[in-house]
Amino acid sequence: LLALSRQHASPRDLLVAADAIMATQLDPRSYITVTYAVVDAHRRTMTWVRAGHAPLLYVPATSGPPRAQWLAPEGMVLGASVGDRTLFGAVLEEREMALHPGDVCVLFTDGITEATGSDDALYGDARLAQRVEAHAHAPIDALRDAIVADVAAFVGPRAQHDDMTMVVLRVARSE
Repeated sequence: LLALSRQHASPRDLLVAADAIMATQLDPRSYITVTYAVVDAHRRTMTWVRAGHAPLLYVPATSGPPRAQWLAPEGMVLGASVGDRTLFGAVLEEREMALHPGDVCVLFTDGITEATGSDDALYGDARLAQRVEAHAHAPIDALRDAIVADVAAFVGPRAQHDDMTMVVLRVARSE
């Protein structure tokens, strides 16, 4: 992806190129999910695509209570369109959004929302959104730590069964 990023400014174009490469290298039963985003700090925008990955959790900065939004542009997993090489690009939707001071974006792997508690229940999207809303105005490290601590408390002593990766972004105030 790093090499392709030097050739493609558009996240959509980059993933279309990546899919063409991956489809020839992956076992037909394998695939890759990814969200690829480009943040332009000067224009204060984020442009992104989602190829079969978990949706983006977005909390716009507001004066009222924080309200989480799930943003899920269309897209299919990398490497799955073996028979029809045009399908991946036809489905992949690129979105751009303006970023405002105080906005929060959380990108994460499904290992977080699919973490299993002692009763075999999943942590879930709703619980993640509630945790982010509850701590949206906290310092960014406190927000991250609150999510990690809540997932750990939910899971308890159970062994982790999937990767748990998260990127938490807060748009800085103008200087």
